[in-house]
Amino acid sequence: LIYANAAGNGYSVNHLEYYLSSLLLVSEAGDTVRSDKAFYMNARNSGNTSFSLPNIPYGNYSHLIAYIGLKPELNISHTLPATTENINMDWPESMGGGYHFMKLEGYTNASGSQQGYAVHLGNNRSLVRCVVSTPFRVQGSDPRFTLVMNINEWYKNPAIYNFVTDGNYSMNDTTLMKKIAANGTDVFTLKTK
Repeated sequence: LIYANAAGNGYSVNHLEYYLSSLLLVSEAGDTVRSDKAFYMNARNSGNTSFSLPNIPYGNYSHLIAYIGLKPELNISHTLPATTENINMDWPESMGGGYHFMKLEGYTNASGSQQGYAVHLGNNRSLVRCVVSTPFRVQGSDPRFTLVMNINEWYKNPAIYNFVTDGNYSMNDTTLMKKIAANGTDVFTLKTK
């Protein structure tokens, strides 16, 4: 348990998968470039840790906006291709259907003994809009950038999430999912080199 959140809970991360979708790049001049694609990301599988946005115009960009999860028009059960990844991200029909937006799992010692936790987001109310305000420049034939997710951000701003008082499992708890989703707006930073 090498990490500690703002509540002082020790925790590990054994599993992280999520959808990144509806990216919007905003140029310094105010022009926008939009991608309506959804990208499945899985931290344990190097084949699912990158994505490509073709035909981005050269220039200076002030920020980007991305969603962790799927917009309502995509968050409908069985509408994504029937890959193993997408099938495993199904959100139960009894809880509204659609897909998991994120599965973040591991272990915590918050209650004095090591226990599992599963922070899952799903349902349209838990869509996370992330704004990354780092300026960047698109140039050259193959520009590459790195989006870095700080896991601790899920647990601290604007509300501290404590495994002792909030619990280890968020799925189907709209209050906890709303709290986690609100904390997720600033989980990403952009590295340009």
